[in-house]
Amino acid sequence: MMGITAQRSKGSRRHEDRLDLNELGDAPEVDSLPDSQLLCARNLTRRDHGRGHVILHSVSLTVTAGERIGLVGPSGSGKSSLLRAIARLDRCDAGTVTFEGKEVERDAIPPFRRRVIYLPQRPALWAGTLRMNFQMPFRLAVSDQPYQESTVIALLDDLGKPASLLDQPVDSLSGGEQQIAALIRAMILDPLILLLDEPSASLDPESTVQLEQMVSRWHQSPSPRSDHSRAFIWTSHNADQIGRMTTRVLRIEKGALEGGRGR
Repeated sequence: MMGITAQRSKGSRRHEDRLDLNELGDAPEVDSLPDSQLLCARNLTRRDHGRGHVILHSVSLTVTAGERIGLVGPSGSGKSSLLRAIARLDRCDAGTVTFEGKEVERDAIPPFRRRVIYLPQRPALWAGTLRMNFQMPFRLAVSDQPYQESTVIALLDDLGKPASLLDQPVDSLSGGEQQIAALIRAMILDPLILLLDEPSASLDPESTVQLEQMVSRWHQSPSPRSDHSRAFIWTSHNADQIGRMTTRVLRIEKGALEGGRGR
């Protein structure tokens, strides 16, 4: 569909898993960050009670307006678990998440997830056309804004693709194409924070550049529903990509952020 193909070899995956985290440099302490705090996660702890081990060890971090945060660590270190915990998709045994100064309680989770969207490596799409997938969140009242197909067409145009692709069945898409479609679907909901879990893992180099440019444009454009600048957390095993796309790097190892304070 979008000229996106999955070209990530097993060899490249093994190479990325050997990423030397030291080459990324140090990040500032949470307490040294500027004002305009968007989100604060404090002491997030999650246990696997069946296996008897801790998945997240009292993790705390802060996201401020305009930040571009990289989250790195070995495979299985807890990157996805942390993003899912921040998005309130997985229940934690302890800890809190605060968004725009208010703790996210159970009844506030649905509107919170409109503003803080988690994009997994393998996104789930509904059966049907691409257009239907873009329309569905609005039909389900996930957003309080109307569906604007012109916005979708503009994003497709950024990729050099025609509006006729909206009639493409999603079951004919490659994994990389589905990843791009899921990103567009998230963006049209106007989130303030994107939690991007290896968003280019299934993409070829050309499509990776397109995705990075799309996220950068989204990040730089103002949100019509907030005075704050947009922010994102991006996980990757690719040190070059982390260097291009982020300005602060958090390291996670065995479910704990290095130093315990989001360095």
